[in-house]
Amino acid sequence: MRTPHAEKRNMTPVVTLSGGDPERKATLLHDLLKNLEKRLIRALLVSTDEGTAGILHRVPAACCSDILFLAECGIPSCTGDHAVHSMVTSRYGDYDLILLSRKEQPGSDKTEVLTGPTGQEHLMLSHRLGDECAALVHGIQTLLDQWTASTPVWGCVLIGGHSSRMGRPKHLITNSEGITWAEILCTRLAEHTQEVVLAGRGEIPPSLVHVPRLADIPEAKGPLAGILAAMRWNPRVSWIVSACDMPLVETEGLQWLLHTRKPGVWGAVPRRWRSDRFEPLLAHYDFRSRYLFEMMLQQGKSRISEICDHAKILTPELPRNLAGSWRNCNTPEDLVRLAADQ
Repeated sequence: MRTPHAEKRNMTPVVTLSGGDPERKATLLHDLLKNLEKRLIRALLVSTDEGTAGILHRVPAACCSDILFLAECGIPSCTGDHAVHSMVTSRYGDYDLILLSRKEQPGSDKTEVLTGPTGQEHLMLSHRLGDECAALVHGIQTLLDQWTASTPVWGCVLIGGHSSRMGRPKHLITNSEGITWAEILCTRLAEHTQEVVLAGRGEIPPSLVHVPRLADIPEAKGPLAGILAAMRWNPRVSWIVSACDMPLVETEGLQWLLHTRKPGVWGAVPRRWRSDRFEPLLAHYDFRSRYLFEMMLQQGKSRISEICDHAKILTPELPRNLAGSWRNCNTPEDLVRLAADQ
């Protein structure tokens, strides 16, 4: 199947800080990273100036962040900003933000912050230690809010299960109007996402022949095979993933799920009201969560709910009035109860 056309944007936003006394910049970066950490923002500090190594190396140690000097990865320090952006983001995609620290330029007394997704817009901030960090945090938060909002969201319906407890393919079960569950879910997701795909083998109704079909990756089992198939096929979008046995999904439930998107969050898996039961098969996963799913695969894990153990995954309590959207049917008895309640 044809891979979707990649958007012309970096996987990770980049903010460039140039100029300033190294000691004062180290203090600024320390305060900045601590503030971002409180907001769940995982940052990579990249420096083009090896002469500041002794100063900057103590910044991440105090902030639980990481630092990289361009020379360490074979990138000349004279490389232009946009080339650095491209090279760094292609190698280090599992960060929320990359801070690029440039060497002080002669006569410079300002810090330049590139704020546009392509780095074309910029904001100039003077060296005022009293409010500079607060101004930077505000500017970066605005950038990340825009970045998150501009990330496309696609839908993925998982149809690769064996449906052994139901005894027949669940995605082909029809409602009272003769519409299959697969059609119901594709239609509902299409109302809130840019495109919908089906992941997994199996017969589909004629009305869905136009929907992209993805084969489950062979090295994984269960839902993980379909989730990673979608994320590998289009790694630059976020996903609403749905099992095929949730025919009561409503607009309000999906809107609530999408409202959980924010910078620093790699996914939202609803938690049942006053319960420790998670619902990972109608959830939102940011493209960065692919890193977590790939780690699960490498570790031989297949229970999707284990992703909830990661700090980057939110587990918001599901409002009781929206719980119906997460009602699933696994057995003929569940199906009987569903029909009786409608």
